[in-house]
Amino acid sequence: LGIYTYAAGGTVNADQELSVPLTVTDDSAEEPVEVTNATFEWGINLVSQYGSPAGGCSFFVAGIADGTEASYKVQDGDVYLLKRLADGRATAVTAENRCFPLADDMINQRALFTNGTGELDATGAGSIAWTGAFTIYSYGGMVPWYVKDPVLTVDGEGHGAITAEVGGFASSMEDPTVKEPLEPEQDVTILELSGVAVVDGAITGTPVYRGVDYFPLNDPTDPASGRRETSAIPDEAKAADPAWGSWPTPIVDFHYRTGLSSYWHTSGLSADPNKPPLPVLLDLDGGVPEFVDVHPITISGQPQWAQAVTGEDATFTVVAESAEPVTYQWQRRAPGATEWVNVDGATGATLTLPAVTPADTGTYVRVVVTNSTTSATSDAAGVQVQDAAAPAVWSSPQDVTTFAGYRAQFAADIAGWPPPTYQWQTSVDGGATWTDHGEAGRLPSLELTGVTAEQDGLLVRAAGSNGRGADVVTETARLTVLPAPTAPTLVLPEGTMLDPDDEWLVVQALGGGYPVPTGDTIMAVVEADVWAARDDTFDYETAAVAWSHLQSVNFTDGFVDAGLYVGPGKIDPAKDYVFVTFSTTPGDHSHDAQVALPFSGGEPVWEPSIEVFAADGVTPVAEAELAYGDTVVVKGEGFDPAGNVAPEGNRPPIPAGVPAGAYVVFGSFAE
Repeated sequence: LGIYTYAAGGTVNADQELSVPLTVTDDSAEEPVEVTNATFEWGINLVSQYGSPAGGCSFFVAGIADGTEASYKVQDGDVYLLKRLADGRATAVTAENRCFPLADDMINQRALFTNGTGELDATGAGSIAWTGAFTIYSYGGMVPWYVKDPVLTVDGEGHGAITAEVGGFASSMEDPTVKEPLEPEQDVTILELSGVAVVDGAITGTPVYRGVDYFPLNDPTDPASGRRETSAIPDEAKAADPAWGSWPTPIVDFHYRTGLSSYWHTSGLSADPNKPPLPVLLDLDGGVPEFVDVHPITISGQPQWAQAVTGEDATFTVVAESAEPVTYQWQRRAPGATEWVNVDGATGATLTLPAVTPADTGTYVRVVVTNSTTSATSDAAGVQVQDAAAPAVWSSPQDVTTFAGYRAQFAADIAGWPPPTYQWQTSVDGGATWTDHGEAGRLPSLELTGVTAEQDGLLVRAAGSNGRGADVVTETARLTVLPAPTAPTLVLPEGTMLDPDDEWLVVQALGGGYPVPTGDTIMAVVEADVWAARDDTFDYETAAVAWSHLQSVNFTDGFVDAGLYVGPGKIDPAKDYVFVTFSTTPGDHSHDAQVALPFSGGEPVWEPSIEVFAADGVTPVAEAELAYGDTVVVKGEGFDPAGNVAPEGNRPPIPAGVPAGAYVVFGSFAE
């Protein structure tokens, strides 16, 4: 810039051509804008807005916290927690509502940093810093990690980044009870922003995720270990998902140390749509919003599956409670569809689908319940449509043998459409009269608990009804109740007969009289001779035909239901086998029990034998010195139940032709 003179009127006069340069300051450039009250509101991503696989949710805590309930706060310094309603209004967070969904089944929780300071020039370049922290209780506190003192930096050309201190604890999916503190890391880039601009007193920008790749460190604990050449995002996932991507490498590196690893980049699993960052709200002159009261909606009665008859209506009902009035909107999803569509006029607590046909099978319905501040969506329920069919018995309950004090379970299968209800019945007078056991329902089984000796001989049956034909009644099953054993005892279900030619054998037995296991207990199928010759270090892994563990949870008050598969070719029809239980602790016979296995295809070979034990039924006393008054337990096996048939003229109470059994006596006997 400068001053210049020259001759006028189109004439030329070199003497008048003069110039003086000037230096001029441009006063039009705007001064940087000082920011003193900025807010930064963020919800991380949708992974943090739904329920946690461990139950509850991954909730936010104000301040730096250690994963415990004692550290829970909703405000710490300039950091506040809030939840956003579907219409954008805010509500306060409490320990009671922190996991409660507000809209579309999402928690809508946010962390709000206030009183941010900094400056921005006319191009939007500059930085804003906040003081304070919030902690994310991932998996309900199993993996707590925090974000502290975030800083927004903008370059004026549309790019921005948010950095912060991050820290917390490392955990693992294998053992979530283990938490190791991590060293805090400074200036970690947690977000990259594109399209950054200042609009109406707020900074807008889009978090960068799509198309960003991630290559893990060779050693996640060592930043100097170099990176793998292979992406953590599988090629198959990239091909299948155009929106594949990753958070910034520094924050993903950090989470490979927390154990949350693939939650921060595409992995090809079902959670991928929930991983990208949520938008951030950056207000240059913000504050804590006014909170409105929210009245939660509780769905206490979910819609149930409808099993309807062709041409009839299918009806669904929901039960919802709230402190204020609610409205209903039922939705329908057609068979094979993925989208939910509002059902016109379906705005009550009950939905009726009229005159359904088999083509409606696979239709699902649900209902959205709404009040003035929130909504709740019910579980989905389906419809199944078939032609009507009268009840028909497909299978009847089987006889059951159990011990006094244990349980007895009966099952039946009654077909028909709609599915019949079962009315279980019992008889104590040999079937002359029957008494309903409980109310009729869809449960095809009956369990009697705490069975008593007086219930021996109880008869059980089920009656089926569906209103589409005559009611039906199953055949009768009998309950046999054995005295509760005082020492480990095994019995087989009544009528058990195994076929050695079957490809797979299923051996089932009922046990009773067991002490509480203190070590490892095994059930096994063993050759009878091998079991009889065992010593205190029985090598069941090589000696048994089949074996498996009995866990302590399998035992209930000394009783156990045991079952074992025996594979093809394991049984030699020429040999005898026993089903046994025992402790693996050498010398511990407290869980020894056996029962002979009956096989079809030949006459049984009976080889009677007895063993004598102390009163505990476990400690052998053969050849031991006993005193008068001592109690002994005699166990026998191999006795033919039909071997001692009473002759004609036998004295009562055993009439002629009835197996007389065998006496057990104590005394002095000649050699």
